[in-house]
Amino acid sequence: MPFMRRATASLPSFGTRELFRIGYIEDTRLGGPIPMTMRNPQLAAMVRKQGGDALLLSSDNEQIMGSFSTANASATGWGSATTFGNTTTFNGGANAFGTGMTMPIIRRSSRYYVIKYVN
Repeated sequence: MPFMRRATASLPSFGTRELFRIGYIEDTRLGGPIPMTMRNPQLAAMVRKQGGDALLLSSDNEQIMGSFSTANASATGWGSATTFGNTTTFNGGANAFGTGMTMPIIRRSSRYYVIKYVN
């Protein structure tokens, strides 16, 4: 539910401005590159929808929900055996290679105040 509260903010780029806090936005999303890239444009659209001019960050939290792991491995072997009389000789070898990675699954929860400038 929107609320209005008059305040004054000193912003380095704009000096001191009077503003109304007209509402808030709570945003929860995954913390990966794609969801975080979409965050600012989506928040800006929400601010415009509420009739605001800007956002002030109230809180921003990060929670690790789990992890994603993947791995790949391969191995090859080769060889040949030669028998001469009662003697058998083996010549060969093997190679193995593997890679793996683990990355966290993160959830970001943020709260913003929607503000409207007075002047």
